[in-house]
Amino acid sequence: MTEKNLFLIIDGIIFEKTPYGGIARIFTNILPIMCDMDPELKITLFLRNDRYYNLPEHNQISTIFLSDVYKLRPWRLWKPYFKTIQNLLLRIRAGNTKNKIWLSTYFTRPPFNWQGKEVVWVFDMIYELFPEVMPNSTPTIIMKEKAINNADEIFCISESTAVDLYQLYEKSKGKTNVLHLSHDDIFTVRSKNEIDHHIPYPFILYVGRRTHYKDFDILLNAYSQWNRKGKIKLVAVGHSWSADEEKTIDNLGLSNNIILFEKISDDVLCDLYNQAKAFIYPSRYEGFGIPLLEAMACGCPVVASRIPSTTEVAGNIPIYFEPSDSESLLDALNFLFSHNNLQERIDLGIEKAAEFTWEKTAKMFYSNLKTINAN
Repeated sequence: MTEKNLFLIIDGIIFEKTPYGGIARIFTNILPIMCDMDPELKITLFLRNDRYYNLPEHNQISTIFLSDVYKLRPWRLWKPYFKTIQNLLLRIRAGNTKNKIWLSTYFTRPPFNWQGKEVVWVFDMIYELFPEVMPNSTPTIIMKEKAINNADEIFCISESTAVDLYQLYEKSKGKTNVLHLSHDDIFTVRSKNEIDHHIPYPFILYVGRRTHYKDFDILLNAYSQWNRKGKIKLVAVGHSWSADEEKTIDNLGLSNNIILFEKISDDVLCDLYNQAKAFIYPSRYEGFGIPLLEAMACGCPVVASRIPSTTEVAGNIPIYFEPSDSESLLDALNFLFSHNNLQERIDLGIEKAAEFTWEKTAKMFYSNLKTINAN
């Protein structure tokens, strides 16, 4: 029997929501690798308009824009039928779907009368576990449940996420695979001569969003009590301070101790990892933890909360503290800076990070898709 060629139809919604975020990076990395593995693989990426950036690039990946619907006039009359018309356009342009696989990047369902298979990626359970962080999350949860229940196969980014998925969605059992992620190749150890963006003071580093479950406030509380804060600054990489954050930082007397870097490139971030005395990862919940790999790959010591996803990804490399416990974090910082023999831990971290590659992720995903396609 002749083996069927793989043909993926992919929604591009994640490239609209967060074109440079961690989820989008998964697909910009693994899809071209899969194309290199299989010259017969065809991928069609559907996008709602032509204002997307950071799309996966390969001559086997085609892009179809569904922006025609925006040209309908008068718009006020057509707007109520927007989703229906766009879904119809998608169905027409997808052609015969019998031997095609719908790949959802963010809990979408295929267009009506879909005859092929469906697969969906699940990245975390933040909407379900932290509803207070995600206002008006009910529509997303409903959409997510439908995608999970109807999927032929589900891909989680960690065993930790899979465990949460099983507990919350009964129908996910028996059709879920775990595919670990990776970090980009730019994150590596650099010598002093290779660092272009020198920071003239010693610092510890925080990277990413700072909302609620990320427990950045726990870090602020611990840092404010640290007897080394006068000599070692806290550098945060992420969006601008909120009014509440500015007030907290001022109330803690940390305005001169904390430096914020906004919208920096991966090249600059790599320089920061290489110069930081430690990378602090206080989150009480994560689906995976790419920044952990980035830091370890750059030879940066890691101080992290002991949560399932972090122990799964980083093993015994970090210096751990109890989640949401500023005193425990303070103890971890003091432990780190009272020990001079960190080189073995750093070397093991570099080795650990090297175990995760986008090639591994792509090969495992491709293998699973081939199995799905054959059944």
